[in-house]
Amino acid sequence: NFTKGDPEAIKQWIAWDRAEGWSSPSRPGVNLSNKEVWPDLKGAPKGWNFGLADPQVFVLSMPLRATRRQRFKQQIESLCLSADLHWAPALDGSRIPPELRWMNGFVDKQSWDYSRPGNWACYASHLAILRQAHAACPTCDVVVFEDDI
Repeated sequence: NFTKGDPEAIKQWIAWDRAEGWSSPSRPGVNLSNKEVWPDLKGAPKGWNFGLADPQVFVLSMPLRATRRQRFKQQIESLCLSADLHWAPALDGSRIPPELRWMNGFVDKQSWDYSRPGNWACYASHLAILRQAHAACPTCDVVVFEDDI
């Protein structure tokens, strides 16, 4: 439930999200079964467990950043974490209608981040991960990485 923002913009955001956003059954450039582009991130059986209760671990990555994902995989494997990590394809701010940013319902050219559509997309991606993780397991801890560590 959204409690702030323009009600019409919220309706439009939900419709956009279902058609093209996080909730869409398919998004351009996102095929998580393509392991060359979205490599598996399996945990080490006797690795470090974060000290968390049943952690769900996600890695945000822009669909076009396959090279970053390969580099992330190499770096994260060196940490020997026990949990499996799951790719979370980040939203592309350039694909989000500008009037839907921050649920305003209008294009705010005076906004501090008008020229940075990725700010809203990053926020919306993180929020979507948290909502998805909570829906799947309300008692699990959640860790979110970005692919540029």
